[in-house]
Amino acid sequence: PRAMKLADQAVVEMEESGIRRNSAMYNTLMIGWSRQNNVDRAEALFQEMLNGFKAGDISLKPHYPAYITRLRAWVNAGNPEMAVRVLNEIIDCADSGLLDQFPATREINCLLEAWLRSNDKLAAEKADVVLHSVFRDILGDHELDRNLGDAGTRILEQDLNKARGLEAFPDVYSFTLVLSAYADSSSTMAGERAYFLFNKLKDLAAGGRESLKPSVVTYFQVIVALCSNLNVRTKALVLELIHELQLKDKSFWDDDGNGLLAREKAIFPRLRRKVGESDFPDRGEILTELEGFDFRKKYTNKKKKS
Repeated sequence: PRAMKLADQAVVEMEESGIRRNSAMYNTLMIGWSRQNNVDRAEALFQEMLNGFKAGDISLKPHYPAYITRLRAWVNAGNPEMAVRVLNEIIDCADSGLLDQFPATREINCLLEAWLRSNDKLAAEKADVVLHSVFRDILGDHELDRNLGDAGTRILEQDLNKARGLEAFPDVYSFTLVLSAYADSSSTMAGERAYFLFNKLKDLAAGGRESLKPSVVTYFQVIVALCSNLNVRTKALVLELIHELQLKDKSFWDDDGNGLLAREKAIFPRLRRKVGESDFPDRGEILTELEGFDFRKKYTNKKKKS
């Protein structure tokens, strides 16, 4: 924080010497305070800039990067309610012409990440509702829309009305964020809900959406979610997913970069630890499959030709 206090002081000294603040200065300060996890200070700076603009100082007009800095600050703070509020403000400003672009998939993913970072007990389910609600034309309805039914989710649905009108398409990261939330969930249904979502991702990829091909990290998150509540059914699903990975050819491990991901993120050692932590008595077969599977035999770490 000392460095940021010095930065604040430097801006004050610049003003005293005749150099006026502008939106770029504010955005730089917001980025700094956000990195210090001081979202309140970042938000205060944004409001100060916005009020200056409303008072007639055109140099303080908040541009798109400043709104994104603000959005990221609330995401990093794990506050999805403020994140969706900021996203809606961005949409309103783009509609009115104050901003020159609308949010896209990356910004919608911010909402998913905000739920992932939150401490909400239903974070995974609510992230799932966000994914299906915003991309309903592509993903269709979700059983959670009907079965979750708590007041928070109904409010969430209402808050997403503006985002539904965006011209955006989910990417693999959109799904992986929700699956990560399920992997962190304590719900006994987390594994099966993650598996359901994972299959929807695979169906979209098989239908011609090449950009939605699941990565090894996607597989990892589903398996972790399933291992959180191992039973006869979820054990069978875990083995099914491991066998799918065993059948992947070199193009998956090399050309798609999954070998590098698996190595850098220690995917398979982490999976073995997760299964080993389970109190399910019949987990030995899963451990045997994981121990016997060496993806490195299919992975040469070759570089793509430019």
